[in-house]
Amino acid sequence: MKNFLLNHRTEVTISGLIVLSSILGIIALSVLPSFPVIADSIKYDTLAKHLLSDGTYLYLEGIIYSPGYPVFLSFVYGLFGTAFNTVYAIQFLLLGATSAFIYLIAYRQLSLPYWVSLGVALMVMFWPYMILYSMLLMTEVLYIFFIVSTAYFLMNFSKELDLRSGITAGVLLGVATLIRPIVILLPFWVIFFFILFYRKKVLMNKLAIKRVVIAVLAFLIVLTPWTLYNYHRTGVFSPVNSTLPLVMNKAYNTLSYEDEYKAEEVTSQDREAGLTEIIGSKVRNFFVFWNPGAGGYQAEQLLEKYPQVKYLILLYKIGFFVILTAAFLSLLLPWNKRMMVLWLIVLYVWALHTVLFPYPRYTLPIIPLVILLASYTFVHREMLGTRCRGLKERF
Repeated sequence: MKNFLLNHRTEVTISGLIVLSSILGIIALSVLPSFPVIADSIKYDTLAKHLLSDGTYLYLEGIIYSPGYPVFLSFVYGLFGTAFNTVYAIQFLLLGATSAFIYLIAYRQLSLPYWVSLGVALMVMFWPYMILYSMLLMTEVLYIFFIVSTAYFLMNFSKELDLRSGITAGVLLGVATLIRPIVILLPFWVIFFFILFYRKKVLMNKLAIKRVVIAVLAFLIVLTPWTLYNYHRTGVFSPVNSTLPLVMNKAYNTLSYEDEYKAEEVTSQDREAGLTEIIGSKVRNFFVFWNPGAGGYQAEQLLEKYPQVKYLILLYKIGFFVILTAAFLSLLLPWNKRMMVLWLIVLYVWALHTVLFPYPRYTLPIIPLVILLASYTFVHREMLGTRCRGLKERF
């Protein structure tokens, strides 16, 4: 936790990133087209306004939706009014805060040079999808802030076993889970692999076990009030939301997340996919998870207003795969616990969306971590070359 104390240059850098994100927000909201509030955005808006006016959480059509983002919206609505542009402005500030944590991870946790760390933070801030989702009434920007800040404190905890860092990581991850429950198993995933790779150091260290348990308890304590609230109202145990049956039906029966199964006649709730279809779909998910996107209605809307953007989209896609390749090359470099934390988060999200279903918006939360891994490869490229030559000679 002591490493979080700021020196003058860090203070100036973080302040500069926050100010820059605010300016970016003003420019983006002025120049880029405004996108419609549809689908999930309407639900979040409805839930937030009902919570603000009635003081209770609305169950839409009998479904319990994750409370994190609607509660965030209700705070914004209560303090500043219900104008969507106000929400977007705050989300740009959150984008700046996320970039600040990326800088801290790069500079303090990965020991990258200052200018590289700053460049990584700016790359995350100006990542096209980060700007896009800052202008949408969606969970992404808020969720990514909590995932990235969790990663910072978790990396610190993995190295120093600092109790305050562990508790902070548990609390932040608990909040992230209330926004997107997909990460509810992440603490146990991380613990499992740390025991697998460092079992002697972990299992023989009573202090480590004690502090890990406390960190997990902090995570569970954040979830408990919401879980009890749901149980009191419905009599059904639901840790975060009640959409799991719908998700599993989509992932293993209708397969309607794939274009070939979207036709109305095959998306019935009664449809059951065959085993071959399911296996084929999950194999495709493994690769499709890394789809760079930029093919949705928002891109179409942007191209309609600025046709030249098609060249920028092409550059973005090329850059995406260059960065992804560099990130995977980091696996050839010597590992440490902090790198392991980043990779465990990336692999967890990749694995979960392989067995469920992928969309570019589900990949976005780990893109900042992928950029960090790629930058680590870039800084240690000479070491990578040496190790590759060694592997070539060996085989």
